[in-house]
Amino acid sequence: MNAQIDVSNTIIRTERLVLRPWRRSDLDDFFEYASVPGVGEMAGWGHHRSIEDSEAILQRFIDHKRTFAIEYRGPGLLQPGKVIGSLGIEEYKEKYYPELADLKVRELGFVLSKDYWGLGIMPEAVNAVLDWLFNELGLDAVTCSHFTRNRQSARVQEKCGFRHHSFGEYSTQTGTIEKDEHRIMTSEDYKMQIKPLSTGSISYLELLDAEKNLYWGTDHTSGDLYEAEEIYDSGSGIRSNRLIFVSLADGRVFEPLFAEAGQYFGKPAVWEGRVYFLLVDFEARRIFIYRCSEDLRSAEVFAQLSLDEVPDCYNLMLDTAPLVLTRQGPDKRFQVVWPDKGEFELGNTETFDCRDGDVLIFSRWFEDPDYREGTVLRRYPGGEIIETLNGPLMVMKDGKKWLLER
Repeated sequence: MNAQIDVSNTIIRTERLVLRPWRRSDLDDFFEYASVPGVGEMAGWGHHRSIEDSEAILQRFIDHKRTFAIEYRGPGLLQPGKVIGSLGIEEYKEKYYPELADLKVRELGFVLSKDYWGLGIMPEAVNAVLDWLFNELGLDAVTCSHFTRNRQSARVQEKCGFRHHSFGEYSTQTGTIEKDEHRIMTSEDYKMQIKPLSTGSISYLELLDAEKNLYWGTDHTSGDLYEAEEIYDSGSGIRSNRLIFVSLADGRVFEPLFAEAGQYFGKPAVWEGRVYFLLVDFEARRIFIYRCSEDLRSAEVFAQLSLDEVPDCYNLMLDTAPLVLTRQGPDKRFQVVWPDKGEFELGNTETFDCRDGDVLIFSRWFEDPDYREGTVLRRYPGGEIIETLNGPLMVMKDGKKWLLER
């Protein structure tokens, strides 16, 4: 049976794309690609002869609430990009799939601007929508079809893991009869696939939240925050980095925010089940702390302060718990930057580990002459020494603390 679909409140982000509901303001972009001969004909409809044709179909997209606009975003851009295609979640052809009568099923149909053919954009979009359909909406199967002469569409479906089901015929809107091939992917097929993660240039992921099997990564295009600041201050200009979150439980990749020119992401942290991250705007000289939405698809400013609050971005990072922004400079001065203020000098080999309520925990090491490790407990936020411990201290998520004694 055909499952109920409503995309009107759904936004899906990938490395290069945003899949979102259509807007009336998309009309010019829609007409631009839909009026090119050969684009619609490969899907069974004639290219648009007038902008009024596009306007009528655009309104149907909006009213029916089952078609995504495919918006292209170049790296480092925050403002909405160009709409370059559509991806519809249509009613599947039940006569070809009688065995699916009692299951939740839909069919995908997609069109892409000729200017973007051959760039791997359509597989990127289809894989993202498949993830949403199977993992969030719980569909049992998704079907797809293409004209047998349409090798581009066939390759997209093959790359995404659709398997052959049957052949048939299709009566097009232009009055022709086309031979077509029907393909299918079940939820079991989807689970069994070795699926690629579309992380782009990000090739290393670091664990962020073990309970949720959540990882994070960045492409470090201009190094870490301090190195990016040095490059910016030299007048060379920095290339903004990307920040992604990856759920290895289901293979979903989230990119809640795109940095603009002169902006750079720092390391994230998890506090009370929510993900927070740093964004430094070197041009505006502001430090922003963002909080991700629970689904990681977007982020909002949680706090902001002047970049003049710190000498530089050397070891500027978020930590917990509760959430705190700190800086440990090369001069062994330690700063509590936010939400409270504090500054004090550290021992020669002290390094900040984490905050535990009103206690700041630092590790240190000695060679006297044998190598050994210790722990320094300091009061938050002033840094007064509470206690020194012989051995490294491990703080568990449940609050338990273990001292590894020699």
